[in-house]
This record gives sequence, C-alpha cells and structure tokens, in this order.
Amino acid sequence: MIQRLFLCFAAAGLLTAAQLPTAELVLNRYVEATGGAAAYEKVKTQRARGSLEFKSMGLKASIQTFAALPNNGATVMDLAGLGQIRSGVKDGLAWELSPMQGARVLEGQEREMALRMTRIDAPIRWRELYKSVTVEAVEEVDGRPCYKLVAEPVAGGKPETSWYDTESGLLLKSVVTLSSPMGEMPLETRMDEYRDVGGFRVPTKLTQKAGPQQIETIMDEVEWNVELPASQFDLPPDIEALVKKKKQAQQ
Repeated sequence: MIQRLFLCFAAAGLLTAAQLPTAELVLNRYVEATGGAAAYEKVKTQRARGSLEFKSMGLKASIQTFAALPNNGATVMDLAGLGQIRSGVKDGLAWELSPMQGARVLEGQEREMALRMTRIDAPIRWRELYKSVTVEAVEEVDGRPCYKLVAEPVAGGKPETSWYDTESGLLLKSVVTLSSPMGEMPLETRMDEYRDVGGFRVPTKLTQKAGPQQIETIMDEVEWNVELPASQFDLPPDIEALVKKKKQAQQ
C-alpha cells in the first residue's frame, strides 16, 4: 500500500527534491534489477548480434557488437545495398569507417562519448565516468512514473539524461547529445522488451531518434564472457594509415 501511494504521489508530481531517492540508490537498484553487482563484476567480454532498420529511409542492416575490458569495442553494420559501416575503440583511440564518410579518427566529445558507450562495466563504474549524477524529478515515460537522472560527464560535454522506472528499476529512456563534424544533435533512445539472457535482464528492442531519423534495433543474441581474439579489435588498414598520417603531421 505504501509503495502504491508513493507511485501515485510521484506521478502527480507532488514529491519534493528532498523526498526523491539519491542517484546512488536508483543506479544501484538498476544494477540489481538487471543482474546484480556480483554478476557485473565477473563480466569481461560481451558479444551481441541483431538487426536494425532506418525507418524513414527503409534501409535494413545486420549488426554485430564486440566489447572487452578494460575499454575495447567494435561494431560492424552491414547495410543492404550500401556496404559495411564499422566503428570501434582500442586503447583510447575511437574510430569509424563508412562508405559515406570514409575513415575517421574521433576526437573531442565525439571520442569521449564513444569511450563511455563502450564500457561494459559502466553500470557499476558510473562514478568513474560522471562527476555528478542527480535525481531531478519524477516524470512519466509511456504512462510509467520514472526517476529522471541528469549526469555530468567527467570528460566534459553536455549532460546526459536518463529515466528509470520507479517500480521495476529498469532504464526506459535516455537522451544524450551527439557530436559530429556536422554539429550537435540530441539522440533519444527508448529501451523495451527486457528479457532474461545469460543471467542478465537486457532490453532487446531499442528505438532511437536523432533529428528526422528513427532507427529500430532488435537484438537477437547477447553473450557474456565469450572468448574474443585480440585481433577482434585491430584497427582496419584505412584507420591505421590515417593514424600514421596524423602522427607524421604532428612531428
């Protein structure tokens, strides 16, 4: 009964800042709701595969992601009719390779966000990534009351906002600011269809909106602590050549 009353007051916006839980409590609850701190501590690698669709363009693609501690990652997208888009992080260097923009080494806030998004241990290491996280309000997402958290990255840049279900503790929505050579753009991500996979509870459907573009991703498989060869994170030749060129220019 007490919890039901709390949710009613929260949905009505009647709770004051002093009555809101701390960010630590909300984030710890998320960890417990999705697998538990002990399980996260044991994760060393992750591999996932699925499919995505650019709704407004009618484009479809398969996607594979790979990640390994401390902070290495790689993503491969095969776009029907357009070719392959690859991106990754290795030893602090973030890169992207696509038929549209060619080879790119990410810098500034674009690089910092790529590094944060690659951290598979982020749920239990959030203090290393953000200098402050505050619970600002209770707001509804699809009719569900959620705690709205605002996080200030340690590396600077725009604040990142996320909404955690007050009842389940699960993350339902996030909004970050993407940086790119074309400028800044807000990216909204909705997390749906949570399922138990390999001891963790993960969203298997992601809906992202950036400007007029909407991307829907369905994850078919997620695995943890799989053996990944070191070569999985090797830089593509085009990226190696670009890195070498940049080093020569700096000498």
